[in-house]
Amino acid sequence: MLVFLHNQKAGGTTVKGALIELCRACESWVCWFPDGPLASLRRWTEALVPSSLRGAGYIDRWFALPQHARNATRVLFGDRDQTIAACHFVDTRCVYAINVREPLSQMISHYNYFCVDGAEGQHKWSDAQRAQGYCD
Repeated sequence: MLVFLHNQKAGGTTVKGALIELCRACESWVCWFPDGPLASLRRWTEALVPSSLRGAGYIDRWFALPQHARNATRVLFGDRDQTIAACHFVDTRCVYAINVREPLSQMISHYNYFCVDGAEGQHKWSDAQRAQGYCD
């Protein structure tokens, strides 16, 4: 299993796109991304998630799968803090992958994305910044 630890503003979306294409080419693979498992195996894997977790985050749903379903996973994509322990929950060969970026350009990109652009519903903004209409 490949566990990709998404490092924000370091090219993870590009890597995610490549992994999605790989998973689509390998139709028998179980692949988990932020919107859940891919394609034809969605019903099979989602049916194994306890009903109490159906509305939970996708990583919580993956951890709740029975062992044989977690072992069937070939790609798990998620934020570092959510997926860092995934290899401890499978009985198959498992590796972690992460992409990195030069720190200063990553910091500038992060600032522009979350502060200047107000991306993702301004969730990184304080209440005061929302009230004034900009992030400083």
